[in-house]
Amino acid sequence: METMAFNQSIQFTQHREAIMGSQLARYFNASLCYVDDSKRRKEYDYSLYSSRIGWLYRIEQQDDYFITDMSQNLCIELFTFTTSGKKDGKIFYTKADKLCYVLNNLKKVILLDVKIIKEFIIQLEKESLLQTYEPADHNDWREKHDTNPTCSAIIPIEETLLQDPKSRVIDFDQLNISSNYDKFQFSRKDYD
Repeated sequence: METMAFNQSIQFTQHREAIMGSQLARYFNASLCYVDDSKRRKEYDYSLYSSRIGWLYRIEQQDDYFITDMSQNLCIELFTFTTSGKKDGKIFYTKADKLCYVLNNLKKVILLDVKIIKEFIIQLEKESLLQTYEPADHNDWREKHDTNPTCSAIIPIEETLLQDPKSRVIDFDQLNISSNYDKFQFSRKDYD
């Protein structure tokens, strides 16, 4: 991405993570620790922990602006196509324990176990049931979106929730997420 647009998108992402992380910490009566080492930030976004009760979860956050109904599908990045080849996507390189999937249009957060999501995707692939999305023309994608294209698993929300017995769906209201959260959505058109 162009430098100015890239920096703005990173700032917006960090604001969304700060808001969501702090509200999840408050909701679970936990402490919050951000990853400030740029190398480790690729592994996960932040940690929630309780030294009182004795638990820790590393969280990878993903914001979605397309889902409008819980009967739709999650989009989980499997691979990224760079100009030098194919690289593992977020689901494979993350060291997170939980995926915080933010459904912005529904004002909901889904918390899922990363290992269970990986196993579910592998199971669907073995059964030839995994649906994926990948842009047909990678160069066209780069020109239009100014990002590298990805191949993503398309998995049904309801079925995914059934795979993870400890999954949680939490409304923004329960987390006291204000309407400010919406203003941190990056828009590529602002930089064209």
